[in-house]
Amino acid sequence: GFSTLWNRLYERSFLERHQLKFDERFRISADLLFLQELLAKARTMVRVPEALYFYRFATPKSLTSYEVRNQQYLTHLEITIELIDFWVRNKLFSRYAQHVLLKALRNFLWNTHIDDDKLSEVFEKFHAYLAKLSVSPVTLAKIPAFERRAFQLLRSNDYPAFRRHIRAYRAKMVEAKGGELSKLE
Repeated sequence: GFSTLWNRLYERSFLERHQLKFDERFRISADLLFLQELLAKARTMVRVPEALYFYRFATPKSLTSYEVRNQQYLTHLEITIELIDFWVRNKLFSRYAQHVLLKALRNFLWNTHIDDDKLSEVFEKFHAYLAKLSVSPVTLAKIPAFERRAFQLLRSNDYPAFRRHIRAYRAKMVEAKGGELSKLE
């Protein structure tokens, strides 16, 4: 995964040299922001193709559970916005816009498994943010269709159409997670 720390090894000297640390403002998803800083500074990465770790998702009371997501819904939005802002601040957004926007959209969509009133609130806030973000049509065309449509609905502030658009995605997540998120549908 692009946003997890547990599937990588890091040289301590590299982390110290670049003063890379977790953003302590966030209890959850801080690894996503940490990785953005790390990736922006790394010159070399090596991939090991074997699966060496088994990750259990959405166990009760874990940070990936519905209950925690529902409690931390604004934090997930802050993380998503900070992800984009990091690349904008470092004047790298236009260079990596396709990848950054896709990751931000997927992070946002992944965290739509919350109560409807909270979803409406984060939709409005993300809409306000994205309305000010400059994204070229060429970049947008490179984003997969599902995420591109979600982006367009967010930018146009069409919450009912957005809600319909993500319904199938949410249903698939409910099925994949053994019904844990079913209270949302």
